[in-house]
Amino acid sequence: MGFSLIQWGLALLFFSLNLGGVISYAIGSHAIETTLGLSSAQIGSLGGSYFIAYAISQLLLGSLFGLVPSRWLLGGSALLAGLGALVLAQASGYPMALLARVLMGIGFGPAFVGTIYGVSQRFPQQFALMTNLSQSLANLVGACLGLLSGVIPVIAEFRISFHAVFLLLLINAALILAFLKDKKPEGRSTEPPSPAAAGRGATLLMIIGNAQFWWSTLYFMGLFAAYLAFADLWNIQFQTDVFGRSPAIAPVVNAALACGLVLGGILSGLWAGRAGFLLPARVCAWLALLMLIFLGSAVLPGPGAIAALAVLGLAMGAAPLGLTAMKEHLPKPAVASGTSLLLTVVFLAGGLLTPAVGQAVATLPMNAFSTYQVAMHWFIAFAAIAAVASLFLQRGPFRGANEAKAQANG
Repeated sequence: MGFSLIQWGLALLFFSLNLGGVISYAIGSHAIETTLGLSSAQIGSLGGSYFIAYAISQLLLGSLFGLVPSRWLLGGSALLAGLGALVLAQASGYPMALLARVLMGIGFGPAFVGTIYGVSQRFPQQFALMTNLSQSLANLVGACLGLLSGVIPVIAEFRISFHAVFLLLLINAALILAFLKDKKPEGRSTEPPSPAAAGRGATLLMIIGNAQFWWSTLYFMGLFAAYLAFADLWNIQFQTDVFGRSPAIAPVVNAALACGLVLGGILSGLWAGRAGFLLPARVCAWLALLMLIFLGSAVLPGPGAIAALAVLGLAMGAAPLGLTAMKEHLPKPAVASGTSLLLTVVFLAGGLLTPAVGQAVATLPMNAFSTYQVAMHWFIAFAAIAAVASLFLQRGPFRGANEAKAQANG
């Protein structure tokens, strides 16, 4: 158990640095905008290009887990992401910043899939809890960055923060290459052949033809893509432009959302472990929808806004239950490919939503609450997709079967 936790921790550290880099970009977006002379549309496009590159990398590299050793996939990716962080720290204009964001997106692409792959290998009986816990702990990094940015202003200095991200990624890559090992089954396996041996095309067609896979994907997408675009960029921008908060205070307010996500991931994972994923998935999706409508309906006082954002984060923390739902509808050899495809759709949606919001508000007065409401319509629409999808989720035929196989194989 102890060694399994270490293996999980190395992949989780990479995923945490991924979210730390995303939040560092959001916190430093004002400084990037002014230092490099960018427009709000360009800031949005930099955020979107990152998620699109991330999604494509996630599909192409994430599908290699089980075929290529995790240490090489994650270690090499961490080095590429570190290069992107270094380029951003040295950026002198939009083209260089765009290159940096694409490099970071490609490098961080396997981070989440690698973490989920490790959880499925080492903690099959606690998959829902450990998946949500992984998401929560990674988001805790973002929450801490937001809270600390109010008392440590240097966090908002993007050149310093991304030099730090570069150094941390180098250390993480070295640890992954030195210590991360895939868990090998003991004895002779009686599982069906792997997706590669059976034909990856046939496996992909089987996944695409599974209706529950798509409901699970829409559920995860609706909650998490909205969170990516809202919490990891636009909420900080609107806190400064619309609600008049300083660049130092806006990330602190936004951190309430991240803190709620951390707690929500843990609580929904525990709830799903005891009662199954259906009820917590439905309750949290509809709660997220109601909270977004509430936030977009009226200007809230500071404490009220913080409380509402925390509750919204609490509800959005249940997004990884979409992975739990998907896992119950796919045979074990197809889970890694299904995870990659699901997360690719999610991050592509987040990558398209981020610049879409920027374009929607580009010609509107940035200090008007009506502009904020226009943006909120996009996030409300995504939450509505998740809420509707939650009603169509079902328990699957592979509930417990994948875990039993994993236990039988050591």
